Amino acid sequence: MKMEEGISLFGKVMQLENSVVCIHGMFHDSPLLTIPREIKQDINKKLSGCNVLCEDGFSYWLFNATSFNEIAHFGIKASAKTRFLALKNYFYNQIRPESENPLLKKLANISSLEEMSELRDEFLSRYPAEPEGMNYILNKSGNGRIDKIEGNPPLRIKRYIYEAQQTLKYLEDSKCSKLHVVVGLEHELPLEYLLKNKNILKQGSFRK
Repeated sequence: MKMEEGISLFGKVMQLENSVVCIHGMFHDSPLLTIPREIKQDINKKLSGCNVLCEDGFSYWLFNATSFNEIAHFGIKASAKTRFLALKNYFYNQIRPESENPLLKKLANISSLEEMSELRDEFLSRYPAEPEGMNYILNKSGNGRIDKIEGNPPLRIKRYIYEAQQTLKYLEDSKCSKLHVVVGLEHELPLEYLLKNKNILKQGSFRK
């Protein structure tokens, strides 16, 4: 995936009426991975002076970003042990042990934005296109489809919708001409799809 022209940061670039939205899906720090400080510094430098909206998990090192505040919105409460086990399980399911898949080794040894961009492409190639990805989650939980949600959808879907709604709200409130949105890698494609299909967001807001 090409870096975004002008600031050399990977992601999707889309036009929403009078604003440009750049969605940057990134790897999270986790018990199995710590993004090198030099990469974080480089990202901060490239986003310096920009309008930046981000997931809670990035707000502690993205110094000029506004957080989605998802933890407060959804009332998420988890102990350090619970968070550790959830992240460990997520990474195991995504990339399997190093002996089974070389992606984990590559991820643990990234040293530049260029390497991170290349690894993003490898991960994203494994993700389903949207809306199939969201529809699979909803079908599995018995909650319909993303364009017609039934009942109480999984938290993952609620977060996708909330992030899209908050992105639009930020654009409306700030009237900015360009916004950078930093999310976890698996959120990039759903967020892009929902922003391109804003009618889906009229189904309302969801809380935990």
